[in-house]
Amino acid sequence: MRRFKFFILSSIFLFSLSMLYAQNSERIISPARGTWANKQSLIIDVSDGAECYYSLSGTDPLEMGMIYEEPSLINLEGNVTLKVAALVNGTKEEYEINYTVNEENPFKNDSEEKKFIDEIKEKNIITCGGENTISIPKNFLYSLADDTSSFIQGRQISIDDKNALSRYISCIVTDKARNWRFIIHQRGANMNADGTKADSDSVSRKIPFEFTDWETFTFNGKNLIWTLDDGTWSNSTEPVKIDRTEPHTLKWQSVAYENGNPVETFEIPSKPKISAQTKKGSVTFKLNGEKSYKLKIKSSGAKGDFGENKSFFDSVVFDTLEGEQIDSTAVFEIYSQGLFQGTLSQNYSIDRKPPSSPRFTSNQDGNHARGSVKIKIETDSDAEIFYAILGPLSIDASFYTDKNDAPNFTDSIIFRKYTQSSLVLNGKDSAVCYKILAYAKDKNNNVSTTSEYDIVIDEYNYFISANASAYGADGSRYHPFVNFEQALEAINNTNFAHFFVEGKIVLKSGKAEILSNCSFTGINDGRIVIPADTHIKIKDSSAEFQNCIIEKLAPEIGEQNDEKIFELDNAATSFEDCEIFGTFNSNGVGFSAKNSLISLEDSRVTINSRTYACVFSADASQIFAKKGSFNSIAQTAIIFSLSGGILESTDSNCKLISHLGRIAELNSVLVKFNDNGFYAHFDKKIRGATLIWKDSETMILENKNNTTETHIQGK
Repeated sequence: MRRFKFFILSSIFLFSLSMLYAQNSERIISPARGTWANKQSLIIDVSDGAECYYSLSGTDPLEMGMIYEEPSLINLEGNVTLKVAALVNGTKEEYEINYTVNEENPFKNDSEEKKFIDEIKEKNIITCGGENTISIPKNFLYSLADDTSSFIQGRQISIDDKNALSRYISCIVTDKARNWRFIIHQRGANMNADGTKADSDSVSRKIPFEFTDWETFTFNGKNLIWTLDDGTWSNSTEPVKIDRTEPHTLKWQSVAYENGNPVETFEIPSKPKISAQTKKGSVTFKLNGEKSYKLKIKSSGAKGDFGENKSFFDSVVFDTLEGEQIDSTAVFEIYSQGLFQGTLSQNYSIDRKPPSSPRFTSNQDGNHARGSVKIKIETDSDAEIFYAILGPLSIDASFYTDKNDAPNFTDSIIFRKYTQSSLVLNGKDSAVCYKILAYAKDKNNNVSTTSEYDIVIDEYNYFISANASAYGADGSRYHPFVNFEQALEAINNTNFAHFFVEGKIVLKSGKAEILSNCSFTGINDGRIVIPADTHIKIKDSSAEFQNCIIEKLAPEIGEQNDEKIFELDNAATSFEDCEIFGTFNSNGVGFSAKNSLISLEDSRVTINSRTYACVFSADASQIFAKKGSFNSIAQTAIIFSLSGGILESTDSNCKLISHLGRIAELNSVLVKFNDNGFYAHFDKKIRGATLIWKDSETMILENKNNTTETHIQGK
């Protein structure tokens, strides 16, 4: 007979989870339609005595095919066409399966995933039963029996060691990028439900009659006479109907009747009843009747059952692998004393399919929220939900993470039954992260894959990025604002907002007005660019700037020139490690302040204008400068022009480049100057000019360790 031959082809792997699968005929267990990352086996159901032929070249199997003898590996890649012709009971059945193979095992050497894929590539048919279990890595999802309506997380799958049901079950494994399909040989044990060994045969003494069904028997002994329940002796070989609701006694002896002839007896028990009892997912079939009865599996009704198990059982256990559900009817042949009595059918259900993983519904889109979050958890209607909440975990707002780099929760995981309508997660004074774990358990104790829900609640921190997409911009770390106007709207609608500024953020023309408390921190060269016709006004509020570059653009020819960078009105501002510079057409002021406070540390301010430049112009305000650098460049240049208020400058450098200029013009100001350097570069010497001018109402409270240098051009 012609045996299976092996071929090698090649192809390009195409993956489409939604279009991979189509139900094959029950006769063709493998291969299946679809695109697979491993070679496939050929498994055909011939338990009904069918004679099957197949071809892998597109030809008619009956003309140019091979006879199917046993499961084998189809050693082909690329596009494969399997044609099968089955001859059974005088009829011809034809099947065609088209599938694609592109072998892949992209996982790292020695990884659990690579070892598993290597195993199914090498064997393709893997046995499960008894001590044999199958461990599917957790990073995979799998489904059984080509049921692609739901996939479950990889796990160790096993079967009841007393299971008598033998089957071939397909298993699809996916990493969501590619799919592997292999066959599990669910091997049935020759074991009764009580753990004792089942009989391999049902040998009995020679019996001269047979049952065709429960109520009909035919006596076929030669040269014998028989009697039923001590009735009239007969030698009839015609079928006889009897009542099987009660037991009977059948006797027979030689037709040559003589005293002392041996008389043989067979006790025909009443017809038993069969029951199916489900426990821990598996089902046990038992007979309620005479103990001499044995069961033999005729048909389980389960897909892939080839009728391999021929044992005789006192009781039978059916089970399946975790991830499948079987609702069917089993048919058993019933024997007594080795004699077939009839068949009994019994409906049964084995449910080892986990319920759907819980689904989370939140009042917030995405994984970021500005306030309290309400969450509902749902699953199949007949399943219970158990959940655990991890957090709140305080996190660094500038670098809080997404699912690919999750925070390290150290909470003890305690699952509780979900009974309320919703869960409420609240924010804190800082950015916090929560994680919710949830699984579902059905009435058969099947447990779903654990679902996860992650949320960051951050009421105060926002992000602006010049390189972000405008789609879905909500100010969160992974969907930042893309312009300053979005930031202004958030600022002026909250009590406080902290912004991380990334890249070059250009304001629109027109005054940008800050009316509520806020803070800005530059990351990755964070830069705020102010057009020539625009300035930032801060009124009745506070604003902080850290690690920011603030640039005022020079006007182009004919362009309107706004003469300020910042305007402060009853406001408080602070700058730390900031670079502020502005270029003006005619007049330019860095800070114009009224009844306000300005604090600078480790910051640099440069004002460059044609006619007049002033770094600080303030009325009734307080200015505190530490370790700063302040530069004013113009025909007339001033660093501090103050009327009223307080000025403290420590360890700072103040520099003028001008025709006429002063470090400070002070009217009614309280002043402290310590450890500063005052420098001036003039184009010519001005008689009577002084770098620091003050009126009689100004008080110099401290003036220590300051240095002054004046340079005249050309000298």
